[in-house]
Amino acid sequence: MLKLLPDIKGEQIVKYIRQIKAPNKKNTSSIPVRMNIILGVILVLFAMLVGQLAYLQIAYGGRFEAEVQKKVTRRLSQRTFQEG
Repeated sequence: MLKLLPDIKGEQIVKYIRQIKAPNKKNTSSIPVRMNIILGVILVLFAMLVGQLAYLQIAYGGRFEAEVQKKVTRRLSQRTFQEG
């Protein structure tokens, strides 16, 4: 009988196959480092935007609401004045 792999045991074959499938275990990440950095920057910028909007809503929300109400009542009074 012809032996193709005379001195190789089963365990060695399994190790060899694993090395072929994953030769470099350090770089097996599916997302590169640059992509992680870009994603982190985007998330930080988005968090800053949400924080700024929350600050405006909390600090100046009453002022903005009063300004909107003032403009709405002004437009309504102009409409009723023009119609009447």
